[in-house]
Amino acid sequence: MHIAMGTSADPVGVLTRLEKPIFEGGVGECLRIREDDSRVGRPALGASGDDCVARTPGCSLENGGMASGGGEACEEGNKGGPGAEEGAEEGGEEGAGLAPVVFCAPADVSLIAKDSNKLTIQWGKSRRLEGPDPAGLAVRYTVETQQVDVPSGRETPNGEEAAALVNSDLWRAAAQTADSWAQIRGLRPGRYYAIRVAAAPRCDEPCLRLWVPAASAVAVFHTTPSAPGAPQPPQLTSRERTSLKFKWNVPESGGLNIIDFRLQLRPPPATAKDDVDEEGFAEIFCGLQRSFRATKLLPGVKYTARVKARNELGEGPWSLHSVFTTEASVPAMPEPPRQVHVSSASVSLQWDAPKDNGARIDLYTLEAWNEEDDCFRPVYCGQSPQCAISDLESGATYRFKVRAENQAGKSKWSGTTIVHIAPSAPGPPRMLSCQSSTKTSASFSWAPPRYTGGSEISCYEGEVMPLSRPAGKSTWTTVYSGQAHSCSVGSLTPGCTYQIRVRASNAAGWGPKSQCTKFTSEPGVPDKVPVPTVVSLGSTSLKVSWKAPAHDGGSNITGYQLQCCEARKVASDSASVFKGVYYGSLCSWEAGGLLPGKEYAFRVQAVNACGASSWSTVTKGTTKAGVPDIPTPPTVRESSSDSLTLCWIPPDGRGSTVSSYTVQLAQEGGRCNGFVSHEEHRKACAGSTEGMGSGNEAEPLLDHGAGVSAGGMCSSCDGGALDFSDVYTGSQVQCRVPGLHAGTTYRVRLRASNKAGSSQWSKAVAFKTQAAAPSSPRNLQATEVSTNSVHLCWEHPLCDNGSKVCMYALERLSQRSKKVAWVQEYQGQATSTSYTVAPLRNGCEYQFRVRAVNGCGAGPPSETLMVETAAAPPGAPEGPTFAQRTPTSVRVKWAPPDRENGAPVTQYRLEAAEAGGAFREVYSGYSTYHKVTGLAAGQQYLLRVRAVNAAGAGPWSEAMPVVMALAPPTPPTNLSVTSSMDNDGAIHGEGTALDIAWEHDDRASTPAATFEVEVCPSKGRGGQLRTSAVRRVVAERSCRVGSLPSETSFVVRVRAVGAKPSAHSKWAEAYSLTTPGLKRLRAPSPSESGSSGTTTVTSSSRSSKSTVSDLSDDSMASCARSSARSSPVKKGQLRLRPRPRKSVWKAVKTSVVTMVMVAVAVAALFVVLLNGGLG
Repeated sequence: MHIAMGTSADPVGVLTRLEKPIFEGGVGECLRIREDDSRVGRPALGASGDDCVARTPGCSLENGGMASGGGEACEEGNKGGPGAEEGAEEGGEEGAGLAPVVFCAPADVSLIAKDSNKLTIQWGKSRRLEGPDPAGLAVRYTVETQQVDVPSGRETPNGEEAAALVNSDLWRAAAQTADSWAQIRGLRPGRYYAIRVAAAPRCDEPCLRLWVPAASAVAVFHTTPSAPGAPQPPQLTSRERTSLKFKWNVPESGGLNIIDFRLQLRPPPATAKDDVDEEGFAEIFCGLQRSFRATKLLPGVKYTARVKARNELGEGPWSLHSVFTTEASVPAMPEPPRQVHVSSASVSLQWDAPKDNGARIDLYTLEAWNEEDDCFRPVYCGQSPQCAISDLESGATYRFKVRAENQAGKSKWSGTTIVHIAPSAPGPPRMLSCQSSTKTSASFSWAPPRYTGGSEISCYEGEVMPLSRPAGKSTWTTVYSGQAHSCSVGSLTPGCTYQIRVRASNAAGWGPKSQCTKFTSEPGVPDKVPVPTVVSLGSTSLKVSWKAPAHDGGSNITGYQLQCCEARKVASDSASVFKGVYYGSLCSWEAGGLLPGKEYAFRVQAVNACGASSWSTVTKGTTKAGVPDIPTPPTVRESSSDSLTLCWIPPDGRGSTVSSYTVQLAQEGGRCNGFVSHEEHRKACAGSTEGMGSGNEAEPLLDHGAGVSAGGMCSSCDGGALDFSDVYTGSQVQCRVPGLHAGTTYRVRLRASNKAGSSQWSKAVAFKTQAAAPSSPRNLQATEVSTNSVHLCWEHPLCDNGSKVCMYALERLSQRSKKVAWVQEYQGQATSTSYTVAPLRNGCEYQFRVRAVNGCGAGPPSETLMVETAAAPPGAPEGPTFAQRTPTSVRVKWAPPDRENGAPVTQYRLEAAEAGGAFREVYSGYSTYHKVTGLAAGQQYLLRVRAVNAAGAGPWSEAMPVVMALAPPTPPTNLSVTSSMDNDGAIHGEGTALDIAWEHDDRASTPAATFEVEVCPSKGRGGQLRTSAVRRVVAERSCRVGSLPSETSFVVRVRAVGAKPSAHSKWAEAYSLTTPGLKRLRAPSPSESGSSGTTTVTSSSRSSKSTVSDLSDDSMASCARSSARSSPVKKGQLRLRPRPRKSVWKAVKTSVVTMVMVAVAVAALFVVLLNGGLG
């Protein structure tokens, strides 16, 4: 724990245990010898025989009457003097019969060991003189220290001399320990410290009385001096191109006077390059001054500085490094640019970056010269030390030079570099054209290029690329290379389009290619037709199709010729067996009248204006087989209320195995019951025939007198038609048809299929399913809805499924206790199809459904109907609350109502009224807060609010009162400032005072309680003192501010301070003036002026009203800071400084002292309570 001693901000010491013994026998052996010596009558180590005399209050020679160690004096002193008996009486009746335990003071403190920052001390233990010796009795010691000042050359004081140096208010407890020695660390070297030890006996028995002895005698010890500490890093005070000026602070001196300072610099200046250490530092100064200017430095170079101090014991450590840079200069002259690459129209140059002399090079400028311009012109400006110059003349000669620029200026021009530009390639040939063409060849000619590039053309090269797909891939192919201006191209495809191009070359290389010229070869016969495809359409027909050839020969195809024969005859005589069956422009043909199951062969060729192509490859095709016979009608194996199980006998496949069966089903006679009439069923059956075709080749089938019409319609309902639909498709000879209606008659028919097709339908047979529960009721709807009831109605179900409906059951969805379940609201006879559900909650959604019941049970529920009851106006919001009150406005906030009653709140209406007045609306909106403005200062208002939803407006909330704040007072007027001599301040160089007066009208607004006056140095007006703003708070309408510096510009302003709860007024118009010098303020003679030593400031060049009527505090503080920076202080003047910045210790000193005081108070309270309990 660090303990603050005296007025120093540094920590005094840390009490710790020794890391290892400092005596041969250890510290415990030393203390044991001391206790043995005291038992045999010899004085202990570092103590005298008078340890109990003149060490305790009440035991001095004057009070005790004894000069040596008498027991009575010691006992009387340790009892605490005259007041001890009174304290004993307060112990209570419990400890009245017990004798107190008396201890003597600790023996003198002696020094065991010391060094520069710690002391090791010991003392004689406090011994028990009288009283009982109970178990658990112990003594703890508190070490107290403080730093004292001892004159130089004087011996270390002790006894009364040491007691005279200490201050009783500066003792600080370093620590508490049960041992008789301690080590104090963290002390400052070469300092004197006063130390004393206080004993505090303790015991576990609450009824025992303990007397606290006095502290030991004061002992003064001196820490060992040491070398000085490390200074702060050097600071820079001025900087030039070749010099730097440094300054540094005084470090910890180590208890001795500092002899000199040593300043080192890296890299070394020109004057100290020979004396450089391993780290590159060179010493440039040695002396007692704390500033030095280093000269003969290089511009724009970073220098590292460090400093250390030396006293009689030696040198201290080096400070941390400081790095500063000298001012920069213009760059050095660059080297001539180097040629990197040269082409026929461009050149790439590069140069080395010169020395920047402390400032980064920002720009390079490159200039070029040729024979035509006969002058240098800029061709490049940039930051890169390389560039490429284009658009140059081929074969010409150029000269280049460069210079560098930085923030300090421009360098000199470099030397010139000569560059010769190379020749370029020639231009493209001209007037390329086709002279003649055939089916497989073409000839071309062209003219030489206009631009030869400064070199003779040595060769031409021609390339051809096909544009038509039959001619090949679209790639360029070289077809000619030579010096002639014409060429011929062969191996062309007839009727195809090509393009050709030519280029020229010289000594510089190949030039660009000419524009492409298109040409087309003469047409020919078409290519061979691809292999045709044959598709079987039926047992007697085939369809043959083919694609057009890849190339029509350059002429459109006029037609196709198709030939056919039996496939078995192709091998014997292929040329004579084929016969033409088709000639036309189409690419497909259907061959009819063929035999079923026969294989036929086909071939085709294309024809254009130039002739016919070769025959295609022969292709073959086979006709299909026949369809199966008509199967016998199916029979029913099993029947239920919603399904039928059917079976049948397989028919003959007619040359192909039956692969699948198809079963169709139709409902006969509609689903008639007691609620759907027979006429409605007729209309439903008639409507089912709409949109049906009549193209099927099925024969009419009859069964039990009922007929089946073509197109899958059965005439079984008094001339009406049945609508058949597929219910099964598969290879089995039986099936189950689910999903049927109960108590309903159905017609069933069957057909068989193989790879040749499907047979005709069998006869339709009739079957009836068993009865079941009715279907769901229809059209459930709400006809009347109110806030607490719903009237529902519905229609009868479409089908009773073979049993008459006897009653209806109405259900509602319930969600109580987090369980969703349907509950029955109504059950009644089938004659009633409506019911009113009540009571219900307003603005809530409900779900209803209804079921029909017959002899087979309850049917499925109807569709769920969702109904919402009508909403009601919302409840009243909570009373409004208020915040941010000003004289004219207040922020009002309220909470939404607890009940919205079925409709969300869409609007809030806020009304306000003066006390006793009518309410008026001040806000209407969805927000739950609003700032009400335009109110009167100091007036009381009542505010209320209500909510509105789709059902209407709810009730008003409770009207809440609010009282507005008072308005601030008006600013002062008629501000006047008079300067005069201040006799008290003139002695110290501050001889000016300002008399400030103003007026204020309290009748116009809130009266002013006080006035605030501010005088602040203005910016840029000179002056002699560094001073901050001066403020005064007065109750009168005038004020005098004295001890101001002369010849200093000030700004004066005043504002009124209103009584609570009103605020401050605005600042009055500010005055700006300059105080005159002391010579101007001398006392004039009575003949010169009627008022001695007074100067009135008027609106002149030195004193004028500020054009800004309201200056902010920040601007005034800025004026004070700028005036402080520009005001040098002369010796002997009184400084009005700003408050200095606090150190870290001063910032936490108050908190540490408070914590220590609290700890001491708690310890004292604990001791008092312990003594009271023991007494």
